[in-house]
Amino acid sequence: MILLYLYPFYNSAREMTELRLDDYFINEELNRDLLLEYSSRIKVKALDKRVKLLLTSYDL
Repeated sequence: MILLYLYPFYNSAREMTELRLDDYFINEELNRDLLLEYSSRIKVKALDKRVKLLLTSYDL
């Protein structure tokens, strides 16, 4: 989440997939619900949008 907050230029599906995040981490370790909860607590709409874009880019 820090990456998405600090680097707002990750704002398209292509840029998200170019991050090349580890498949095992994304599919097995990433807690989707917790990520969404933290994002909503921060209350930055742009961050919410980027988190949702990340999740849809990796079909989560």
